[in-house]
Amino acid sequence: MAVSDLVSSPIDGQEAIIYALPVYKNGNIIGALSACVAKEAFHTALAVESFEGQGFCHIINTEGRFILTSANRNSQSAGYANFLDMVEHHGGVRHGESLTKMREDMKTVRAGYCILPWPTERKKTLVYLPLAEQDWYLLSVVPTKVVEQKSG
Repeated sequence: MAVSDLVSSPIDGQEAIIYALPVYKNGNIIGALSACVAKEAFHTALAVESFEGQGFCHIINTEGRFILTSANRNSQSAGYANFLDMVEHHGGVRHGESLTKMREDMKTVRAGYCILPWPTERKKTLVYLPLAEQDWYLLSVVPTKVVEQKSG
């Protein structure tokens, strides 16, 4: 199966993701089955909140560009097209982890975590996990103080 990046839908011009599967007959590709799914259709699936609504998720590509953003009030992603640029703008990564390491992990398809500065709070804990599709990553972001309270 092939999955596109965000593209302009050929149907209505809205942002969408296109899926395609080859159709085989006698071992030969004779066509393709495709589907175009509007970006908005994914927001329900991404609307998962954790830690009593304080945590949220985004999906980005390995360059950091947002594929899907959370509508959670704590996400602070409005006005940014790229998650990594947003992190750099707010001071990079703290506690011995570097934004460089995160980028390297993403290029080599590794999961990881780090502590981030955040515009509305002191810091948040970020866990990043590679997804099976394309070069996408699921980001789970939670206020560090909440993680510390729940684990301690």
